[in-house]
Amino acid sequence: MPLLQSLNTEPLHCLHTLRIMFHCFHRDAQFFEIVLDKFVNYRILDPGSVINWILSSEVLEEGEEEIEGQGFGRWWVWTALQNTLGKVVLRVGQVKKKLDRAKEQQIKAKEKEKTMESEQEQQEQLQAEQISAMETDEISQLEEQYTQVIQEQKESFLLVFKRFVYVITEKIKSYEPMKGDITTTPWWRWVVGFMREIGRTVRVLLFFFFYLKKKSSIIY
Repeated sequence: MPLLQSLNTEPLHCLHTLRIMFHCFHRDAQFFEIVLDKFVNYRILDPGSVINWILSSEVLEEGEEEIEGQGFGRWWVWTALQNTLGKVVLRVGQVKKKLDRAKEQQIKAKEKEKTMESEQEQQEQLQAEQISAMETDEISQLEEQYTQVIQEQKESFLLVFKRFVYVITEKIKSYEPMKGDITTTPWWRWVVGFMREIGRTVRVLLFFFFYLKKKSSIIY
């Protein structure tokens, strides 16, 4: 794992890895999804690189001749995107749970310190203080980690909608010379449909992001 992680430190490296994976497993979509999920889970690939690759013309257009079906119509494309976003949300929940548990244990240790009176209890108090100090360090680390995963979550969802806007805008421009109605095409129904689906799925998170942004603007 460390070797794979060291080989994917830059966006271009991650893109190259995704292309290799796709060309190796494009005939077995389920296996490709499993491998992609593992790579994101072990942080070999970051969510942003996966989002950028999936929401690109390289994947959403017809692609290569030997690959049957159009990119936007392949179900694994949207499943992989949803799984990647789900992984980001799951990380936030896991770190938040650990942080809440550590804070709860610290509160219990401090309450125990207040009830110590005898010599034996004083020794136990010293041990409790040491445990409390260790928990304070753990809480600081978890708070830092929590801030990082929250930022990653925010950036991932913002990136998704930026990419959706970009690919849709480019598609509209390509249809302008044809003077056709792009909203009646299968591409539009699939891509815009899934953008709306993701928007409905994360509406609570989006509200939270905009609330924080508004609150920050008031404070500063």
